[in-house]
Amino acid sequence: MGILRKSEVGSKVLIKVVSVNVFRKVLNLVIITFFLGCSALTISTVQEGELVIGEGRYNELSWDEDLVFERISWYYELTLLYDFLLAEIPVHSNYRRWLSSSESITANGCAKFYIAGVYASRDSRVSQNDIWKQFDTNKLKFTNVNGFYRNLSFSERFITNSFNLYKFWGICIRDSGEPVRVRLSFPGYSSKELSL
Repeated sequence: MGILRKSEVGSKVLIKVVSVNVFRKVLNLVIITFFLGCSALTISTVQEGELVIGEGRYNELSWDEDLVFERISWYYELTLLYDFLLAEIPVHSNYRRWLSSSESITANGCAKFYIAGVYASRDSRVSQNDIWKQFDTNKLKFTNVNGFYRNLSFSERFITNSFNLYKFWGICIRDSGEPVRVRLSFPGYSSKELSL
């Protein structure tokens, strides 16, 4: 390092001042964008989508088959209050292998068989039962799917999607006639209708 001349010192100070000013402008722009983005959020929102499990394994058998869950999520501000997952498991699906023998017997006696999962936040205003109570048990039957859950717990997606925070049930549609309609509604949110 040599001795700096006055002109070199002045230009280095000028570069630092310009760099700090540019940094402040960029930071202000990021902050303004963040607050404008947040102000566009409504307090209570419902989002719909899909969650796909693309492969499964049972003992030595593995398969590449999509298990597609319809997904409905209820948010309050940025907090997920409820998350509802629903997937039909047809008779020919490899995912039926995840059911225990007693679960398989029950599923085989159904016109349609679904797996449903519910997450409810720790907020004291909500409970997983808030969703389950909206199903008409005269037209369907809830069944235990502990075998399915156990096999799911050894899949890659279990940890990725925090399925340990969900409660899973089988839903047996007894009659193949008219579809079973379920309207899920919560105070402050638009209702969502499902057809099983």
